[in-house]
Amino acid sequence: MTATQRYERVVARHRARCYPNAAQRAQLDIEFECARVVYNQCVAMADWCHRNELKYPGYVGFNKALAVWKGATGWNHARLASNCCQQNATLAAHKAFVNFFRRVRQGEGAPGYPKMKKDGAAEASVTYNVAELKTRWNPQTGILTLTKQKEPLKINWDRRGFPQGAKSVTVIRDAAGRYFVSFTCQRRISRAPGTGASVGIDIGARSDGTNAVARSDAQAPEGIPVFLSPGRQRRFLRLKRKLARQTRQRRVNGRKVWSNSRQRTKRAIARLEARIADARRCWQDGVSRRLVRDYDLIAVEDLNIKGMTKAPAPKVDETSGRYLPNRARAKAKLARNMLNVGAYTLRRQIEYKALWTGKLVFPVNPAYTSQACSCCGSVSAENRKSQSQFICVDCGASMNADINAARNILSRALLDGSIEAATGRPGDKAVGGVSTELMREEGKAQLGLPGSPEKCTLLSGRLELVAGLATDSTDQMEGAPRAREG
Repeated sequence: MTATQRYERVVARHRARCYPNAAQRAQLDIEFECARVVYNQCVAMADWCHRNELKYPGYVGFNKALAVWKGATGWNHARLASNCCQQNATLAAHKAFVNFFRRVRQGEGAPGYPKMKKDGAAEASVTYNVAELKTRWNPQTGILTLTKQKEPLKINWDRRGFPQGAKSVTVIRDAAGRYFVSFTCQRRISRAPGTGASVGIDIGARSDGTNAVARSDAQAPEGIPVFLSPGRQRRFLRLKRKLARQTRQRRVNGRKVWSNSRQRTKRAIARLEARIADARRCWQDGVSRRLVRDYDLIAVEDLNIKGMTKAPAPKVDETSGRYLPNRARAKAKLARNMLNVGAYTLRRQIEYKALWTGKLVFPVNPAYTSQACSCCGSVSAENRKSQSQFICVDCGASMNADINAARNILSRALLDGSIEAATGRPGDKAVGGVSTELMREEGKAQLGLPGSPEKCTLLSGRLELVAGLATDSTDQMEGAPRAREG
């Protein structure tokens, strides 16, 4: 794939809130249940083939088995549900196994075998193909009428308008009982005005919520807002304690079920958690939008969020057999703060917004970025005096620890070959009109690192490399065919 073809089409999701009526909710419940049963049957079929040393059936085998199974059992719900949704359920199961095989080939520690979906779960989704809806979806008026339903679905459209070029639509029900429609459409990459500026960001996890996102140019850091009011926070903790006490089960037709009061408590907690997730997503959208708007090159840490939030292994005394302190409580607090920031989701939003606007994002190795001095390059654990204070033991440079880490992240992106790896261009060739060697010297001069004075030619106080790369990328976009705007 060439650089021009890379910018032809961008698949995006257009999500909006919907409000189905009672009849539509009843039909959607049937669709959700049928999709769940079909998905579980595909997982069971693949598991049976594996135990009997047979070949994986794949998507075609799942569809053939589904047709035979429905004809043999006379499943009543199959006639009430849409065939398109059932086929998309088999496709979802096939994609789950394809991803599982890929993770196994890559040698991941926990590849994650596909699991069956639980009965009675609050979260559910079902996918319709827009091509099979025929005239039931009108992109000019935004009217959507699902299969097996007579009335159009009430959708709360926002200022983005109606999705154009939609291929499929997924109806989602979350844990709080809210309904959403998510269209898979194509988005045109629009050229954003270049600024010629570059920045490195350090995503922190402080308990006080300050310096959640620190910038290398020492601008005002992005703090984490309070996602719930004090009253709702007290109610959230009270419901959590109440849920822990509601552990009694009862039997109905031979099945263990929870009490109705426990289900009401879970729904109340789910509504508060949905409020927290919405507030966090809004905050992440604002932070990522400002970064992409103000900078042409953004350097981020390639963090292992799963390893950072994993509970530490227990320590056992070999002589007495007793468990030793392993700082599990301290790491649990760090993990809770890291998950509250949503570092992975924040990086994902920065990356896709940068792709849509023609900006550049480079992940770098985060090792020793918090212990290295951004002025002299000295690496020592004693440089970090506290969580917020950095004083180099060699050169005596003193600054905020998060800003120092952000400057190290930017210097690694500029000086350690990350740009060559991302652009696929050799180090001895010119990049955006500026050679790689000159780029390294300019980066050293901008960051205050030692370098050759005769090679440090900063123009107007900014890196010409960043402007050259941004211009190169946007010029390639202008020459590429435009996809339909979504």
